[in-house]
Amino acid sequence: MSDEVRALSTRVIDPRAAAKGFVLVACAGALMIWWLAESLWRDADVATEATRALRRLADPEPPRPPNPVRPVAILLLDGLRVDEAARLPAMQAFREGARTGNLLFPSPTFSMGAYHALVTGAPNHLTGVSTNRYHVLTNGGVARVDTLGDRVRALGGRERYVGEDLDWLLQLLTPSPAARDTVPIREFDATVQRDLEAFAASDAPGLLVAHLLWVDESAHEGGVNSVAHRAALARADALIAALHQRQREQPALVALVLAGGWPRR
Repeated sequence: MSDEVRALSTRVIDPRAAAKGFVLVACAGALMIWWLAESLWRDADVATEATRALRRLADPEPPRPPNPVRPVAILLLDGLRVDEAARLPAMQAFREGARTGNLLFPSPTFSMGAYHALVTGAPNHLTGVSTNRYHVLTNGGVARVDTLGDRVRALGGRERYVGEDLDWLLQLLTPSPAARDTVPIREFDATVQRDLEAFAASDAPGLLVAHLLWVDESAHEGGVNSVAHRAALARADALIAALHQRQREQPALVALVLAGGWPRR
């Protein structure tokens, strides 16, 4: 071993100087990570060329359908897993004679991206809407392309949108505050029951969307085995039963239940 190597191997390092070096490296690394994350977030919800093509090709005045348009009622149960839905008695009854299927969203499955795809029918990779930041960037979440709500208004149909403590989905469907209502948990079930009854009283065209959020929130807060989550599942079951009852009373009503959640693995 040479004298130079021996000197380096036995040299005493000042711990204060080493600590300062580590701090500087850590700060530089943190800044780089922040810059990279911010760049990814900023570019995550940028409109694509496909988005612009969809807008150019959209019919300015879509033709009226030749057949009578039926009213549609959609119950969206945010966070309800496939296996949980299958065990609900009302869902089992609702599925008899109905069409069923599973829709798979690409990752990451942020709420706003899923809501936007749901109301427009356009997948995220075409619209560029992928994260919840889109709601902030657009100052209220205006849909980038044509929505179910747009088609209802073009036909002069009825509109009623109600959400539980969150209006992201509702704002995508309509710019009109009069057509949407965000209600607290304690009032949501009764509000939906009244809205379903009023909506099913007529066979005139229209769209009703009720968005239950507590199934998702209760699972996040206490887990899927918590008392709160079991209560949320009971609420979901009761609302499905109410929708099914209104559909039997009003044969013209098209009733849909959408359960949005991961399957158990």
